[in-house]
Amino acid sequence: MKRGFTQSTQEVQDLLRAHGISPTRQRVALGCLLFARPDHFTAEDLYIRAREAGIRVSKATVYNTLGTFTERGLLREVVVDSSAKFYDSNLEPHQHLYNVDTGELTDLDSEQVQIEALPDLPAGARIEGVDVIIRYRGRKESAAH
Repeated sequence: MKRGFTQSTQEVQDLLRAHGISPTRQRVALGCLLFARPDHFTAEDLYIRAREAGIRVSKATVYNTLGTFTERGLLREVVVDSSAKFYDSNLEPHQHLYNVDTGELTDLDSEQVQIEALPDLPAGARIEGVDVIIRYRGRKESAAH
């Protein structure tokens, strides 16, 4: 799904309504942070950003909002391991690099990853998507060498 990024309150309200989400004050405020640019963040990251922006919100509201936005197709959930779940506002097809040492998740253009074969699926099943997360250790600069 292609979506432009915005910080406009009205555009976020319209986006939420278009996805069947009631645009409460807190959802709109969080949406303005989430949909400003392509980004990866954890629930804790969003909570901290919201507080720094002067948005009064509980952690429970942040988690519930992220869940709702993900269920309605506004965010992509990226689980890098059992202890790290990110949310991705970039819905275009792409893959990820995850630095295990720093906890940084970055986009990787899907054209840089080639998958030569996929397994046979059960009858009537169809592929919904393929997610690749390349985990590495070390500084980002040294990973490219």
